Amino acid sequence: MRSVHRGGAAYRLSRNDDFNGKTQEGAGYFQLTTKNGRRWSTAMGYLRQARSRPNLTVVSDAMAERILFSGRRAIGIRYRKDVNCPRACTAVYGKH
Repeated sequence: MRSVHRGGAAYRLSRNDDFNGKTQEGAGYFQLTTKNGRRWSTAMGYLRQARSRPNLTVVSDAMAERILFSGRRAIGIRYRKDVNCPRACTAVYGKH
């Protein structure tokens, strides 16, 4: 890592430890999620393995409005499938 920063400094580039932060210019490593040299998305890394769970419902093209709690435990999500629809939908885990 030091060699990357030193090389950037030789070209008058500032050190950048977080390209998702205040500025995107500088020398440093990009934060990437990869596996075996290929992009590894959240869906691939987590969702694909969990899709067969009986307590998981995947709804595409929906906007989450609120996390529902029972005490301190999250038990569901209130979401809106169609932003033009005035009624929200709710998905709640069965054991709460």
